[in-house]
Amino acid sequence: MTISEPPSFGPSVSDFPELPPDLAALARWLLRQDDVTPANVAAEFEIDEAVAYHQLEDLVQRGLVRLLSRGNETRYVLYREQAQSFNSTALATTNATSSALDVHAGSPLAIVTNPSGDYAIAAGQTFELRVTISNQGTLGAVIDLYIDEASQPLHQWCDPPEERLALSPQQSSEVVFEFSVPVQALPATYPYVLIADAPDHYPEETPIRHSGTLRVLPPVQTTAQVNDPTFTLLPSTSASKAAIIQPNQPFEVRVLVNNRSNRVDRFRVHCTDFPEDWYTVIYPEGLQELGLAVESASLALNPNSRGEILILFNLPARVRAGQYFPTVCLTSANNRELILIDAVYLEVLPNFELDLELRAILSKVKHGEGLYEIRAANTGNTSRELLVSARDDNEEELCTYKLSPEEIQIENDAAGKVFLEVKPNKWWHRPWLGNGREFNFFVDFRDRYERPLPVDSLEGTLVWQARPWWQLLLVVLTAVGTLATLAFLIWWYFFRPPVPPRVLEFSSVSPVYREAQGDSIRLNWEIAQPRRIRTLRIEGKPDAQGAPVETLSYDLSRGLPPELAEFCTLERVLSCANVRTDAREVGEYSFTMTIVSRGRDARIIVETVGPIAILPRPLPRILALSAALVPEAELAAAVEAAPADADQLPPFELNLTAPLLAAVSPTLVRTVQFDFEVLNPDQIRELRLIARSPDDVVLSPEQSFDLREGVPPELEDYCSIADNRLSCQQLPQLVTEPGSYIFELTVVPRQQNEGEAPVSQTTDTIVVELPEPPQVIELSTTQPRYSQAAGESIQLNWTLARANQLGELKVTGRSPTGEVLVPEQRYDFRNGIPAALAEFCTLTEGRLTCTAVPTGAGEDGDYIFEIAAIAKLGIGLPADQKQTDLVKVIGAPESGLRITSFQVNGRDAPPKYVAEVDPARPPQSIRLSWAVEGGEDLQVELLPAPGSVAPQGGISFPLSQQTTQQTVTLQVTNDAGEQVRRSLVIETNVLPPVEETAEGEDTRRRSLIEEDARQRSPFNTPPQFD
Repeated sequence: MTISEPPSFGPSVSDFPELPPDLAALARWLLRQDDVTPANVAAEFEIDEAVAYHQLEDLVQRGLVRLLSRGNETRYVLYREQAQSFNSTALATTNATSSALDVHAGSPLAIVTNPSGDYAIAAGQTFELRVTISNQGTLGAVIDLYIDEASQPLHQWCDPPEERLALSPQQSSEVVFEFSVPVQALPATYPYVLIADAPDHYPEETPIRHSGTLRVLPPVQTTAQVNDPTFTLLPSTSASKAAIIQPNQPFEVRVLVNNRSNRVDRFRVHCTDFPEDWYTVIYPEGLQELGLAVESASLALNPNSRGEILILFNLPARVRAGQYFPTVCLTSANNRELILIDAVYLEVLPNFELDLELRAILSKVKHGEGLYEIRAANTGNTSRELLVSARDDNEEELCTYKLSPEEIQIENDAAGKVFLEVKPNKWWHRPWLGNGREFNFFVDFRDRYERPLPVDSLEGTLVWQARPWWQLLLVVLTAVGTLATLAFLIWWYFFRPPVPPRVLEFSSVSPVYREAQGDSIRLNWEIAQPRRIRTLRIEGKPDAQGAPVETLSYDLSRGLPPELAEFCTLERVLSCANVRTDAREVGEYSFTMTIVSRGRDARIIVETVGPIAILPRPLPRILALSAALVPEAELAAAVEAAPADADQLPPFELNLTAPLLAAVSPTLVRTVQFDFEVLNPDQIRELRLIARSPDDVVLSPEQSFDLREGVPPELEDYCSIADNRLSCQQLPQLVTEPGSYIFELTVVPRQQNEGEAPVSQTTDTIVVELPEPPQVIELSTTQPRYSQAAGESIQLNWTLARANQLGELKVTGRSPTGEVLVPEQRYDFRNGIPAALAEFCTLTEGRLTCTAVPTGAGEDGDYIFEIAAIAKLGIGLPADQKQTDLVKVIGAPESGLRITSFQVNGRDAPPKYVAEVDPARPPQSIRLSWAVEGGEDLQVELLPAPGSVAPQGGISFPLSQQTTQQTVTLQVTNDAGEQVRRSLVIETNVLPPVEETAEGEDTRRRSLIEEDARQRSPFNTPPQFD
């Protein structure tokens, strides 16, 4: 609702350009008034008294109007000087929370609302909210203005609740939101939020929120039916004549109810917009049976009767000052849709009580700032805004004051703090003695709205303590020092005697010299005041080992002598460097410098340096020496790799051949490897190596190596010189006999003093033992006799101990008379089990076990097989041999009875068939087939099962699912009793379970099993004898 212009003269609306038109008109009218009440404003501008009250409060919050209390009545008066300042500077507002202008720091959008802040309106009227928005940015923007959906029920009362507009830079526009307040709206205060958002053009600066409240008052006019109940509130109050109440003290309001209907009715009273704990409704007591009085929850009235309900308003002790308009609602039990409403106007007078206190946190300082705390406790019921300042108690600014903060806002029943730092300005004003200097200052307070204060200022004191005593002592000492310095300068320039020469430095170029470098001792010196030197003499004194040194004498009375011109410079200081002496021999020397000064006060100055050592030539020294036997496996590999045409045994070589090794020793050959390190190799003339027994018997001739021209050719593969050290690694030495060896390394220096022995060092005792050769423990055939007709051949089983020493195995078949029936077969075991025996032999912990090794001997006759085990090392040692018992091979019968075919899975059956079984797969089987010939009445049997079979046929033989061996025999018998047999050993091995369940892993596992089975398949032709 807009206030119309009064018919009076005075300033125009333009005098208050930043105020809404209704507030500007009210402000101009107040300029011509002393003090007014809301009733005066309502009568002047013909508006509702509640609306007038809210407009006056808006001006109070803007700092243009202040409150006056006269008895129980609150009046309003305009700040004329504040209005003039406001009028001239066009300040928007002094209270940012209720300002009509919302400008966010750095925001390109500015929003002006009219009306601003709180606004009061009666139910059933229309409220217009005018919003002026300005685009102060550099971009054109599309702006959305809307009422927040959370602002209910105002969002529903507004039609439409949102608007969109486009603004160019520096352009503004106005949007009007119209709120239709329904008549049935409950009197209450409804907050709302207005939002301005430009997400496409100002996403970081928006949205901007503006808050306000709309107070809905009871309807101005009501219509009552003839039979409707009525009620009256006593005492009667209005917006212009509100009831003055004291907080925490009950205020009694009587509700007189008139039941004008022809029915008995019950009435209840409640305040919808007032906290429940701020009021109490007391209904009249009723009577029940037996005459007992009980409390009632309603007022029961007969037709056309009246009653009274009592309301006690008891506001809290800390309630804020101002007017409160609780709405009293009367409801009827008979007509629940009927609600009778009236308002009670209450006013809590302002209480401006304020406690101010200045507390000293640090009031005595030596240097730095004093610290004080200003506490302000608001014990009243209004919010306070205090401006705090500090000043000296005199005209001269002796201290600097810093307040943090300078302005505080204190709500009622709250407290605020301001910290004050006080620092003296001029450090030289600090007292030297006494109890210090006191600075008195005042802290001034001012209320922004000129509300009363308990005191206008508080006095404080800062004590600047006196300086410590040592500062005064420092000043005294400085003065004394200044006088002493002045006296010294006078003595220095007028009475000081001549300064004698002074040796600044007298030293040797190096503290240690070496005879090997062929250099002599050289001296350095520096002497101050060299022009006062007459003579300078240097004498050298050797120790018992050194040689005499010639004395050096120099005359400096006429300047720098020629013999020192090469080594010295003469300026303010005589500096000489690298002056040679004739001290060259081994020993320790001390040198004395004697200086004789010139003038009447001649002095002798003596300075000594030493001892200075000349070290003799360094002798070679053995730092480390060790020896170890070469493992037999490495030696055997070296022997195998040796060239066959070697005809001599060079020293320290491992390329040995069997003939050479046999020539060297009939028993064994071992190699010892040496590692040693010798310091100062350039001083070595010769290296000597010899082997002795523990009782000092020479076991090998001495070997010597000349190192005068560096590492000899025979040692280049093993030795090197680096960092003044000779390092030799794995230098070999042959050992041809068993026993205990102690090797001695001797270093002969190039220059050796008379009577001084060469440096030597021995190794630990190395024991060379004869290795035990391999031994044949068992040799046998798989069966005592074999059948030629069944296609059988002799197979051997043997077991050897110490097979790790086995170099070669020989197998030979002979007749009982010694005739060779099966040529000698050699198997090389130097690199492990040969491929030809890999299927039949296993090596476990040095034990070699071979089973069913085929020999190829299948012809009719008697055989004796022998094997010979030859060791890897120890050439000439006898081989361990063993023979089998006599074994027979029975020829085919004359009747032609024979087994023509015996096959496994379509291939000739070997003596032993190995199959690997996977428990995860279904049971497996093999196909056995056979064919025999030799007559009509033949009895063919497959043992142990199924027994009798046809002369030609085949069966499926299931494999066991466990690790086992089974023997299957095919036996044929004719009617003459002749018999032919052929046996097959079937060995099954169960594979371990596989954890992987992936299809790819299972496929790879099966392929590996099949590949392994093919490699180990007996159908691959076994190795045959030559």
